[in-house]
Amino acid sequence: MGLPIPDFVIAEIPAALIKVSTDAEVSHSLGVGTGFASHWQNACEPLTPTMRDRQSPEFLATLYAFDHWIANGDRSLGDEDGNPNLLYNLSDKKLVVFDHNLAFSKGYSAAELAVHAGRRSWQAIGKSGGFIPRLLGKMVTARLALNALVSDLPYEWVEDRPSFLVTAAAMLDRCDTPEFWAELG
Repeated sequence: MGLPIPDFVIAEIPAALIKVSTDAEVSHSLGVGTGFASHWQNACEPLTPTMRDRQSPEFLATLYAFDHWIANGDRSLGDEDGNPNLLYNLSDKKLVVFDHNLAFSKGYSAAELAVHAGRRSWQAIGKSGGFIPRLLGKMVTARLALNALVSDLPYEWVEDRPSFLVTAAAMLDRCDTPEFWAELG
């Protein structure tokens, strides 16, 4: 999709990190041992609304559609604050997209898009010109890579989720329906 997502790394999550966390969900959601992580990004800050408003509307509208496509409702940013899961790179003034842990969530609802960091941009340009056909072309290309990507995952990560590929594929195939695009607003 052309989004600036950091390369991934396999990380070792030490038990000491879990023990010192003040977040009760950390041990449940993160666990101890081998994990999937984003490669460290230097010279970045969490995105603020002011930083967001200086970004390319096409980029933010693409991200908005992408998160809906992968059923990731975890990228909120209002007028004052939120949890955008976007970093602002101080060197090049561009965004870094991370944290897709809620992707392919069975509990996802398009209503979560109401607070998405890219909603304003989608409303401004999402239905203009050839934007949707360009996005759909990128989605089709990315969708074709799903089986190969999943086959590269360690077996331990998918052994207890045998239906993951079927569920993910069904969610991604929604982009072929008018309802998918209507839900974007």
